[in-house]
Amino acid sequence: MVVNPYYAKLSDDARFMHYKSIADSLKIPVFLYNFPDLTGQDIGLEVITRLAREVPNIVGIKDTIDNISHTREVINRVHAFRPDFIIFSGYDEYMLDTLLLGGHGGIPATFNFAPNITRGIYQAVMENDLDKARYFQQQLAKLSPLYTLEQPFFGVIKTAIKLSGLDISTAVMAPALPLSDDKVARVKAILEHIHQ
Repeated sequence: MVVNPYYAKLSDDARFMHYKSIADSLKIPVFLYNFPDLTGQDIGLEVITRLAREVPNIVGIKDTIDNISHTREVINRVHAFRPDFIIFSGYDEYMLDTLLLGGHGGIPATFNFAPNITRGIYQAVMENDLDKARYFQQQLAKLSPLYTLEQPFFGVIKTAIKLSGLDISTAVMAPALPLSDDKVARVKAILEHIHQ
């Protein structure tokens, strides 16, 4: 999974060459990772479409944009000529929309500690059970406040994993900060409101 460079804005051709150069140097499948909130620049619909068309070992994208219409447009454009191109949502709450629009799911951080919910959404869509998908989507929505407790949210996710029963370290590397006791208690309270 390859993210675009940050700090310097790149032209469409420069972004295309960034991904093409990496993919050409690898013998393994490559995923585009579109996360403009962190990189400062969207890969761009034209560049995504061109890469899907011209670079065979670029096999999919994790589209982390807080706007489902962007992911919808990637699906519409790319699946018109390459229906096997894998399209994942980056934001957890857009996984259901992505599936309903013809994408393939998501790569949600919540899967690490609440796999029954995100897997439940996927399985419900595959079984065409929209009532069950709605139920799991509402459960997933209860987890969304976790992402606002600390930036970056790595310590929050690690704490949620530990509170869910997997004995892991919750240590984070600087400049990330360890969670305060109050924030750990808030993670616990959020997890107590979901049914798995």
